[in-house]
Amino acid sequence: MSAELEAQTANISLNENSAPAPSPAKASKPKKGKGGDAAAPQVDRPEFIEHRNRIFDELFQKQKEEIASKPREKITITLPNGSEREGTSWETTPMEIANSISKSLA
Repeated sequence: MSAELEAQTANISLNENSAPAPSPAKASKPKKGKGGDAAAPQVDRPEFIEHRNRIFDELFQKQKEEIASKPREKITITLPNGSEREGTSWETTPMEIANSISKSLA
């Protein structure tokens, strides 16, 4: 078998002219920046957008005031495994409970 391998490799040349041609360069794509393009032209928004934003702001403010007026009371949160956590009504969030159990849950 070594004689067969020797015969196959006898005519291989390692000079510079026989090197494989480099692969053709790929066309470069424009890179996408994060957060949008700062040079993007401003587009005029339709009038209804301003009206919609105004209504949203009014409703959001009303909701914040309503939640702020709710009584804050101590509560006990019972988890599915039976353990209990202390919290405050209208303040303690599910994310805070998850964080108190394990950082990997949040």
